[in-house]
Amino acid sequence: MKKLSKDILELLVCPKTKLPLRYASQQRLRQTNRLVKNNALSFVNGSAVKGNLTGLLIRSDDAIAYGIFEDIPNLLAHEGIALNKI
Repeated sequence: MKKLSKDILELLVCPKTKLPLRYASQQRLRQTNRLVKNNALSFVNGSAVKGNLTGLLIRSDDAIAYGIFEDIPNLLAHEGIALNKI
């Protein structure tokens, strides 16, 4: 996975709360991808998360994460992933 530059990452915020985001650990990313593979993870809007995540951005309050698919962050508020589901 190509990581975003530090300058770009500092500009990214949660679209709903405007809280800062940080990268998830590789362990949490692997765990999340296992749930996706088993069709056991959904977005906050209820639709299933599909496809392999190449990264995961976690909101600073540890409540919501946003997937990175094919190195592109998905920062749509309705497609956040509740971390209490992971």
